[in-house]
Amino acid sequence: MTPHDFAEWRGRFFKTRVKAALALGLGVTAVAQYETGLRRGRRTAVFIPYHIGLACAAIAMGLPAYKSSNKEGRRDAPYRQIS
Repeated sequence: MTPHDFAEWRGRFFKTRVKAALALGLGVTAVAQYETGLRRGRRTAVFIPYHIGLACAAIAMGLPAYKSSNKEGRRDAPYRQIS
């Protein structure tokens, strides 16, 4: 996923970076860096991890959040549904 692809995805599915960050379990700064492809300050390249691209694809396809229970009883999900 390129920064252009990420920015286009965010524009299609979320009006704000805050909502995209909540859906992906990221900080707003990470979303901004993924959109520009550059890290603030040093202006070095930022690469979008493969699992973030997969989560974006899952949201685009309308898939519900994956729910699993581990031995401690916690429920983990790769992203949250945002209304």
